[in-house]
Amino acid sequence: MKKIMGGMFFMKKYLIIILALVMLLGMIGCNNNSDETVKEEESTVTEDADNGQSLQVNEYGWEVPEKPLKITFYAGYDDQAEVDKIAEPMAKFYKEKFNVEIEKIVYSIDMNEKLNLMLASGDYPEVITNMDDEMAEKFIRQGKAIDLTSLIEEYAPNIKEKLGKYMNLLKADDGKIYKLPRGWGENPNVAGWDFGVRYDWWKEIGSPAYKTPEEYYQVVKQIMDKHPTNANGEKVYALSDNSQGAALYGAMLSAYGFKNGYKVDESAEQFTHWMNTPEGYDIAKYINRFYREGMLDPDFLSNKFEDWQAKVMNERIVGNIGTWWHLWVAGQEAWSQQEQEKYNIEKRYMNATVKAPNVENATDVASDFLGNYRVIITDKAKDPESIMKWFNWELSGIGTMITGYGQPDPNNVWDIKDGKWMFNDSALDYAKKNENYHAVKEKFGAQSFWMVAPAGWFKDEHLDTRVTRVSVYDMWPVTSDGKFLDEGVNMSWANVEGKSWDSTLYRVTFKADDPITNINQTIKDSLLSEWAKMITSKSEAELEENFNNSRDKLNKLGLHDLEEFYAASYKANVEKLNQ
Repeated sequence: MKKIMGGMFFMKKYLIIILALVMLLGMIGCNNNSDETVKEEESTVTEDADNGQSLQVNEYGWEVPEKPLKITFYAGYDDQAEVDKIAEPMAKFYKEKFNVEIEKIVYSIDMNEKLNLMLASGDYPEVITNMDDEMAEKFIRQGKAIDLTSLIEEYAPNIKEKLGKYMNLLKADDGKIYKLPRGWGENPNVAGWDFGVRYDWWKEIGSPAYKTPEEYYQVVKQIMDKHPTNANGEKVYALSDNSQGAALYGAMLSAYGFKNGYKVDESAEQFTHWMNTPEGYDIAKYINRFYREGMLDPDFLSNKFEDWQAKVMNERIVGNIGTWWHLWVAGQEAWSQQEQEKYNIEKRYMNATVKAPNVENATDVASDFLGNYRVIITDKAKDPESIMKWFNWELSGIGTMITGYGQPDPNNVWDIKDGKWMFNDSALDYAKKNENYHAVKEKFGAQSFWMVAPAGWFKDEHLDTRVTRVSVYDMWPVTSDGKFLDEGVNMSWANVEGKSWDSTLYRVTFKADDPITNINQTIKDSLLSEWAKMITSKSEAELEENFNNSRDKLNKLGLHDLEEFYAASYKANVEKLNQ
């Protein structure tokens, strides 16, 4: 992929720069195809023909303004005092090296609730990031988000290059772009939806393979029979949950090949919600079996994450049908930090790709290139051109690294050495991944001012050769033949296929004034309560009755309209992508 220097192309009406200067710019470690070297204090100077001010391009590829660039943005729920404290190192770094002053605003209130209040009062900042797609649409339709189309064209070559064809999917009905993704890119995960099980307990019963839902059930049942209670005499359960039961059907749908909850016939452009399929009943029947046989934690509908994690750490949960990283964080990461040198690497959870019979491909690993979050520049921005320049820098290679990991420094997890972005040995130890993730935020303010950078796979010619790809969350050290360097990772994922499917075209945008938006929300809310009734049925006959009643109720609420809407959105996305 061609690399484009962030600061090099947003100069406007500059005097001609001599060739030697261009060659010097090519050595700056940002986005360039040559063998670049990034060193402290390297910079170049250009002159703005409009006002005659000197413009310095710093060693990180940013065109340093003569007057401080000030950006204020709102990023969602958090404690302002804590956020300000953590952001101090990054704020100082940006001020000294970039002449950029960024104010991050957060509130201890739900983000959507606060954004609605902002819309009503008209009191909102220049930039809003981390907002969901529906809320971004609200601001757009009320004229509060400015048109970014020409700004991207003139000042943001990195955005054009890195979003590529997916830029078309961000266009509004008028063909203009008012929002950009935040936390986007190829999915960095190898696993997705999880059919997890305690690895050491699995070995105790002979390491039986499980590739179907029934085989998984038999494995966790055998383990539960062997471990009926933990060391404190507390009952052990095969499964639990921390999402009101939603993760249970989410993972099961992936085993049946559903896409974002729908059975899809691409050729016919037909979408059928899982509640309107025979497989939907099979899924409810499968989970209900765990409940009726006393294998499901009775608190599964009410557990908060912390409650669920405590049960995992106290060895009361055999497995998980849900999100892969939940068990990872609550299990081996927590145990290794708690037990330190006494930790046994086999005390962990493993995962396997599970498919229902006659299903060709599971959909457990979805890669939505545009992600779930959006950023807008509002009509309050006094200098949107400079904000777009900053967005463009954040999307440069070095900008993404600094945004995600903090400033390069010998005491950070990474530094710049002879033009390479090198990680320290600790960063390559997967057992310390979670520890490092928090350390770079707490010690260096990493991610404090994250507005538009990607969160997916990031690869660059400057990247440490021991690492194949990184994201703002992970470093992925692997051997030359593609295996993970970490023995524990290989244990956990030895039976995972890791085949991802591109779910980007299957996402939909719900607009505030569209009746389908209310239908969608009503169905989402109702489905949770109906699902709870189904899987807590006391008999199979009761389950069948509850399932049929729930299906009829959801269809009366407009589920068929929602199916048609998803099909139409998919068709429109295909057409947009191919423009």
